Amino acid sequence: IAVTLTQLAGLLALGSSFPGLTLAEIFVGPFTFNLVTSTLVLLVTHYRQRIVRERQSALTASEERYRTITELISDYAYAMQVESDSTMRYEWITDEPLKRLTGYNINDLDVNRDRKVGQRLFHPDDVEAVRHELARTLKGEATHAEHRIITRSGEVRWLHMYRRPFWDEKEQRVTRLLGVAQDITARKLAEIALKASE
Repeated sequence: IAVTLTQLAGLLALGSSFPGLTLAEIFVGPFTFNLVTSTLVLLVTHYRQRIVRERQSALTASEERYRTITELISDYAYAMQVESDSTMRYEWITDEPLKRLTGYNINDLDVNRDRKVGQRLFHPDDVEAVRHELARTLKGEATHAEHRIITRSGEVRWLHMYRRPFWDEKEQRVTRLLGVAQDITARKLAEIALKASE
């Protein structure tokens, strides 16, 4: 708008310098062109800004929904980064569901502060099976298995662990994996009770 008004003032000043140039010619010619061009620029700019605001709003709403859902589920989800030596480090984990289910937080599960993944959560009799499943996952195979964990309070619970690897073609190895843990304790206890009654 400022540029358009400046151009109008300039064109009017220019018109007074040329006695043969009428005010109508100034408006029909360059001023109209400048006015139309400026209007189009303003409309395009406004439209683009509106699209950016709408996308940002949709992204914020989507992230908030995801956070809400992950905090409400009784199970937990996580992502791990896999180093070239097969060392795994947590990228993120749904802290509240993890704590609600196990009594632990992410720092309790790490071997040390560099976020290497430990196996402290799992029942000693299931650690070898967990390692076997992880080895399969690191070969690029999606895996799922049932494992026992010991919560901070000493309670034994059953989890169904789902793991999905992400293969990097450039490095020819799994560089990341996503996992979900589903609490199946009630079902397992029911199965054990049914076998005992049989």
